[in-house]
Amino acid sequence: MDGFLAVDKPRGWTSHDVVDRVRSILSIKKVGHTGTLDLMATGVLVLCLGRLTRLSSFLTVQDKGYHAKIWLGVSTNTLDSEGRVTARSDRVPRDPEEIRKTIEGFVGQNRQTPPMFSARKISGRRLYRWAREDKEIARPSQIVNFYSIQIAQFDPPFLDLDVSCSKGTYIRVLAEDIGRELRCGGHLAGLRRTGVGSIGLDQCIAMDKVGEEGWEHHLIDPNRALGHLPLLRLAPEEARRFTHGNSISGLRPDMELDAERSIRVADVEGRLLGIGKWQMEDLVLKPIRVLRPYKPEMAV
Repeated sequence: MDGFLAVDKPRGWTSHDVVDRVRSILSIKKVGHTGTLDLMATGVLVLCLGRLTRLSSFLTVQDKGYHAKIWLGVSTNTLDSEGRVTARSDRVPRDPEEIRKTIEGFVGQNRQTPPMFSARKISGRRLYRWAREDKEIARPSQIVNFYSIQIAQFDPPFLDLDVSCSKGTYIRVLAEDIGRELRCGGHLAGLRRTGVGSIGLDQCIAMDKVGEEGWEHHLIDPNRALGHLPLLRLAPEEARRFTHGNSISGLRPDMELDAERSIRVADVEGRLLGIGKWQMEDLVLKPIRVLRPYKPEMAV
């Protein structure tokens, strides 16, 4: 079975727990996720089933949405509620306007350093393994983007935020940074992922419903899941050549194609064949990922 399936990850499950459970329930060997969620987090976790595991990397790059609960005045060593309390402060601001102005300062491009308690690898070893040995390792920072940060509720010491951000963003680091700017400290007390690209919570299936009658209705159209990529349709002969790994020349696309951007490649009926790259200098379409060989009867 091939498809994209969005599940609502339960709190206390790792992303790999979800993958293993779905693989077992559906008796599918190839199942992969498209972006790790922390143990304490819940919400949208997009899975790739069967052949579509080949396309997982094209989903991981999408923007994310989160609902975050920050506990101001309490800092922890893991930056979330799973860790050990390292500091407390009774100077939590009460003025909503001060909170709003502080948050506005984080909208846009930011530089984040991955937390020590994370799965990021340094010198071939997960950071959390170093952290469990009470070792601090130098980590390169990375640029992330916060497209919007909205206050959902402020009931001191708790601050609820709705966040839209780029891939690779650590909401735990955002919680710590906000606490630092407010001079009271803070940590992430709760996190729910509300969206991955165009896929939201309304498209998710609960874990206890996977495998039950009608669960297949939750499978997501690959073209919708990958809708952030431009679509190029190929005639039957071109489709056959593309799915056999051959580059296609002589195309006259009806849109401007960016050589740096991946392209969804489909047959004349719009059925996804794979992902390609446009080579501007040669005006050639090169296959990057192919799902299956194209057969003329597919278009009938």
